Amino acid sequence: MGCNAHNHPPDCQCGWGGEPHDPTQPDYDSDYWAHEASHTTPNACCPVCDARVFFYRSPEGGVVYFDELGPPWPKHPCTDRKSPAHLAGQGVAKAGWWPFLAKFSGELISGESFFVSDTQGRLLLVKGRRGERHAPVWITSIKGQRGRYHLSTLKTHKGQTTEVVYDAYTLQALADPAILKQFLETIDVLEDYRWAGRLEP
Repeated sequence: MGCNAHNHPPDCQCGWGGEPHDPTQPDYDSDYWAHEASHTTPNACCPVCDARVFFYRSPEGGVVYFDELGPPWPKHPCTDRKSPAHLAGQGVAKAGWWPFLAKFSGELISGESFFVSDTQGRLLLVKGRRGERHAPVWITSIKGQRGRYHLSTLKTHKGQTTEVVYDAYTLQALADPAILKQFLETIDVLEDYRWAGRLEP
């Protein structure tokens, strides 16, 4: 029988009594977005209409409800006071995008780029400063450009959550000298992570 929170002590953390808990805004661990179901199965109910929605909590503490995940990141209209159409207003087509199940990420020394690795150990080098560390990430390939992708994820600043899109590359793409120039410190940094056992070979 489920707990009904009656007579629970003030420090109870069962999820119903004691510590504040809202079933419409579930908590999730740091690798929540590394699971396929997290991107495809709604994890909350709208507090206004009870519709099944996707809930995201930013590191700043802001919360967003989405009807679907991935570009154009359509926010649920009941809780979206600014733009019921979509999050960033960019109109990016969702077709051709899929979840990148990010398991590990790290910034390179210069801070001008970072890398992400998925649950199968596949690595992408990404140009730009990283968005939220624990946020859903979606990916699409660039037609006719092998080893090159766009990543779409979320970034929150002063309570406003927006989409951010990055250029991303596989290690094989570094064979192109123009791309290699963007990641001059990459090889040594990635070797250090591999040696420490934090990345797949």
